[in-house]
Amino acid sequence: VTGPVRFLQAEPGYRMAALGRALPPNLASLYGLTDARIYNPVAPQAYVTATAPITVAWHGEQPELGKPGHPLYPRLGVRYLLAAPDAALPPPLQRVYADPDASVWGVPGAQPRLYLSGPVGLLQIPRLEDSWITARGRAEPAQRLGSSLYQDGGWRLLLDRRSHPTAMSEGAFLAAPLPAGRWRLDLLYRPRGFLWGCVLAAFGLAAGAAAFVPPPGKLLSATYGSRRSTGLTVFLRSRRLSISTKTEKPMAK
Repeated sequence: VTGPVRFLQAEPGYRMAALGRALPPNLASLYGLTDARIYNPVAPQAYVTATAPITVAWHGEQPELGKPGHPLYPRLGVRYLLAAPDAALPPPLQRVYADPDASVWGVPGAQPRLYLSGPVGLLQIPRLEDSWITARGRAEPAQRLGSSLYQDGGWRLLLDRRSHPTAMSEGAFLAAPLPAGRWRLDLLYRPRGFLWGCVLAAFGLAAGAAAFVPPPGKLLSATYGSRRSTGLTVFLRSRRLSISTKTEKPMAK
């Protein structure tokens, strides 16, 4: 693992992005990093459109990012930019790490994965996983939840463990209205394909279990037959014991 990658691994909770072709998209996930780019033959068009202002080129299906001073980077939650070792990025970006492999630049004002739109409020995120995010906070007055999570219809929001409606921001990102007061949020990623897969798997397990269970008629017949055979065995054993007892002669003294 190179020095820049180790530096980024020590700063979890935010996204990173590589400028130019310094690090192929999705390769960062192998090192536990969250990349703002998508390298996918079926990349969502809404996300491609949302990131178009900072996309300077395409190499097949691989996007190349540029324009390091663009305000979209902090909006996407990008805290660090990975660039060439001798790169000179414009202020207010600051170089925070450099070695012969690459340089890392800090992006001021990077938004966390979830945030409140109003100036007054508190939001803490004790759980941040790929498919489950938990947040606790309070808002005075009612505010709007903003995020850099791409909403493809799979994110489900629970407010105090109850389903809560969501909305879209900028045509691509998850948002939601929040009431005033204290609350707990749970965001669960459950795409429709995943839910249908669970349903089909449950039906498959039920069908498989039913195939190994005999019909009620055969089960009763087998139970009755086993009871009859058991009773006959006990009867025969008792008869033999009775006969042997009657025919046994006393031992000579």
